Amino acid sequence: MSRSFCKHGIVKTDCADCTTEALRRRCEPSGSSPLGWLEDNCCDLRCEDDYHWEVVEHYMAAPHERTIGYGSNPLEAIKNAMNTKRSLRR
Repeated sequence: MSRSFCKHGIVKTDCADCTTEALRRRCEPSGSSPLGWLEDNCCDLRCEDDYHWEVVEHYMAAPHERTIGYGSNPLEAIKNAMNTKRSLRR
């Protein structure tokens, strides 16, 4: 099994700087694909009608489904949700 080393010369999975950077990029609109972001954050993309798309996040506590993004097309809805999640982390 070969090891992958980061720019700091440390095994990638053991490097705190690289791990933190990878986690930060998951919430950046430019750092990941929109569909990958949906998968990483366990969200659903739903079409309510022809012109209304929603991104729904799931929780154990009520309300179990919470809309965190919306838009007139799928990409707009996902980007809105990504920005919402990023602003909540600050």
